[in-house]
Amino acid sequence: MLHRGQVYNSGLSYHPDDDFAAYELYAIAEAANITVASGKADEWAWTGSLSHIFKQGDSASRPTITASGALGKECLTFDGTNDRMAARDSGDTGDRTIADFMDTGGVCTMFVVVYVTGVANNAINPYENDAIITDDNGGTWGLMLRNSATPIYRPWGWDGNADSISGLEIATGTGYILTYRKPDTDAMYGSLNGGAESSVANGSIATTANFDIGDSGLAAPFNGELYMVAGTKTALSAGAAATIAASLKSYYRI
Repeated sequence: MLHRGQVYNSGLSYHPDDDFAAYELYAIAEAANITVASGKADEWAWTGSLSHIFKQGDSASRPTITASGALGKECLTFDGTNDRMAARDSGDTGDRTIADFMDTGGVCTMFVVVYVTGVANNAINPYENDAIITDDNGGTWGLMLRNSATPIYRPWGWDGNADSISGLEIATGTGYILTYRKPDTDAMYGSLNGGAESSVANGSIATTANFDIGDSGLAAPFNGELYMVAGTKTALSAGAAATIAASLKSYYRI
């Protein structure tokens, strides 16, 4: 795949906008999309089909803007202590819900690009682990990291039970393309860098909860760099998701 600025015989170059500009939720950590206050990220604009924001009004809890992170591109650095941002409408007058990027029952496809600095929590309950993106009280759904014997990427969802995906082992000091698919109300799927998926049976997820990035409610805070988050109500196939993940992996040089 191609990196922006690399021109091949086709005359084309790849940027995440190519895949995600039509997604309902799409936020990429580039300077043009970030509003700075007190030297940190006050707002992070979505640039997909919905023009909302991630917002943090408390200067003590704003992530740091990093011009060149561990993956060589702009990112937001979350400190693993209290950094978080809430999903808000474009005028910052109200919260957004996961229904922005999830269809009925929680059907959606998501991609997140992270560099994992550390993983703190080793909780049995998935909603108490380190939160990358999650509902704002921690009781419905989230893309989490757990510090078990080997740290894992642990997506989960509540359908009357706290179903979570296992087997997706990660390492600290490493970058990842995290993929999440819920194509129906039968199961959810997760993968790392476009590789083989792990899954768990999962029914209908309510989509009424507000959501945050970096920390939330019952969860522990994320410790690392966040480069991009994208989500759509479209239920992509495993193959289509793997193709997009491969492009992101090349772009971010993972």
